[in-house]
Amino acid sequence: MLEPCGDSFAREVQEQVYSAGLPIIVFNVDDLPGENGRLRNKGVKFREDFIRKRWRLEHLFEDSFGNLIMLEENP
Repeated sequence: MLEPCGDSFAREVQEQVYSAGLPIIVFNVDDLPGENGRLRNKGVKFREDFIRKRWRLEHLFEDSFGNLIMLEENP
């Protein structure tokens, strides 16, 4: 799902997941603001700002294949 899908069932699923605003994968990090800065310095474009939920901090970015990826920091 993280690679270009071409004309396949996987492409349709990938597009629907993206359209719904759902991440295709979630990575847990220890320091989300620090990781965010490191990735921004490498050219990663994040969506909006951090989302703070009661039990975690999260942030979405897009990869070059049309997937949403989430970074998450749990307290």
